[in-house]
Amino acid sequence: MGTAIWRRRWALMCALALLLCVPVVRPWLAMGTVDDTSYARSAQLLEQTGHIVYNGWAAPMLGWQLYWGALFIKLFGFSFDVLRMSTLLVAMVSAFLSQRSMVRSGLTEWNATLATLTLVISPLFVPLTFSFMTDIGGFFVLVVCFYACLRALQADSDGSACCWIAFAAISNAIGGTVRQTSWLGLLIMVPSTLWLMRKRRKVLGCGLLSILLGLLIVAGAMHWYKHQPRIFPEPIWRGPLTVNKVRNIVQIITRSLFDTVLFVLPLLLPFLPKLRWRNRNLWLGTLSGAVILSAVFFLIQRQPEAWLLPTLGPYLSEHGALTAFAVHGMRPLLLPDAVRLVLTMLAICGVSGMFFTLRRRAVIDTHAEGVMPWRSLCLLTAPFVAAYIALMMSRASVDMVFDRYLVPLLFVALLVMGRAYQERISRRLPRYTFVLLGLMAAFSLGATHDAFAFLRANLAAARQLEARGVPDTAIDAGWEFNSWTALQTSGYLLPFERGNSFPDWWPALTNAPCLPGYAESLPGFHPKYTLTSVPDGCGGQIGIPPVHYRQWLGRHDQTVYIVASDRPH
Repeated sequence: MGTAIWRRRWALMCALALLLCVPVVRPWLAMGTVDDTSYARSAQLLEQTGHIVYNGWAAPMLGWQLYWGALFIKLFGFSFDVLRMSTLLVAMVSAFLSQRSMVRSGLTEWNATLATLTLVISPLFVPLTFSFMTDIGGFFVLVVCFYACLRALQADSDGSACCWIAFAAISNAIGGTVRQTSWLGLLIMVPSTLWLMRKRRKVLGCGLLSILLGLLIVAGAMHWYKHQPRIFPEPIWRGPLTVNKVRNIVQIITRSLFDTVLFVLPLLLPFLPKLRWRNRNLWLGTLSGAVILSAVFFLIQRQPEAWLLPTLGPYLSEHGALTAFAVHGMRPLLLPDAVRLVLTMLAICGVSGMFFTLRRRAVIDTHAEGVMPWRSLCLLTAPFVAAYIALMMSRASVDMVFDRYLVPLLFVALLVMGRAYQERISRRLPRYTFVLLGLMAAFSLGATHDAFAFLRANLAAARQLEARGVPDTAIDAGWEFNSWTALQTSGYLLPFERGNSFPDWWPALTNAPCLPGYAESLPGFHPKYTLTSVPDGCGGQIGIPPVHYRQWLGRHDQTVYIVASDRPH
């Protein structure tokens, strides 16, 4: 037992890295972040009633995540902090399995650890870890399936392979209820694994039977979900394919894939120093490739600022982390255009440099015993990536692709990059990669800490109004506060994509300086007071002291002002 734990000490370190983030980030907040208020309310009702109750906002099925959250509520009582800690445990296990999966895919322990840390301490993964969103749960299910498929491929006996392939199929069918895109494990990864093992008839038969059973579970879950009240179903494809829609899809998917490069920079930049810069054709080619990529990306986006990283949001934008539903008046700029330009050029040069590096001969034997062949690795990951991007295109057609969707793609990208560096350049990633990871970790933790400090300030400002007898339904304190208020008072939200009619008070505020975000989704909401980051915002201050808070990055001292929703007539 001790030897086994020692062998996995690097994977444990990756998991513990997330735990060590807690005292730094201080994710303590008595309300949700972004959309997880809806999921938190469903988990709360499940613990109270024993039934899953949807409220009109959840497009994912949620599935086992609700039971996982309800278990924590039963053990520790309801709070958003408790639900965030439930996600933290899932994220830690995901980090552990990610590192072990990369090792089994051919990376050394050192390289697999650096690749995994690049993922789990990124400014995308850290904010998701401290939330009750479904992205971490969905990623966990995919990593479990990938790991099980690897174990099946590397099993010594048919019996062991059958057990692992059955586990991959059935666990993914059940686990995919948290987020339907996770069913790509059952639909893509497991069939790809069986194709690689097609000559082993016993394993093939067991795998096909497992897939059939998994499909029955999926069909039953979808049938049940379709008949639930107040769900928010999403079609696989939305409307006719027009020229504008194709252009929109190309732009958003391009930006999404480009944002992926930003989050893998600590593993990408070590490719550049290893180029043979004395070769004039090589550095000219790298420079030309960077210029061409920049020009193509600029022409696709047409707007100069659209191609500066990060491009998508909302979990990371130029204003920091968790900027999806900020109060009125933008949060302070954290990444000015000059910094974003540097990040963008580093990303483009890194991709161009890696392309030329991959043309070099392998420095180690890629066919060594125990190393997973590239062909097998590509057959296991490429179809999944293609299918995942195809599903993203559906949401891209209506401009509904977010940076948090990139987590599974980051895992695959880091795995491939780690193998490429290990085989084409050096057996071991350089030690200065830890410096790059440290810089990214400092930004990730700082940005996430500042986001929670900002949200706590919003909540404190709302509490000041409540202490003066103002009802919650008259306070616009940002989407997180407003949506929870609507769920507590009305019990449901109205999905904004269904063409809801505007509330009665909407026409009166049409010419107001600011309007609540997604107000048409908030039944029973009549805002009279709102929060803003500028003292003269909206209808002006009402004599209640503002709330001050301190952030780590950018300008340290910040303020949230309490103002009227409209100016007096």
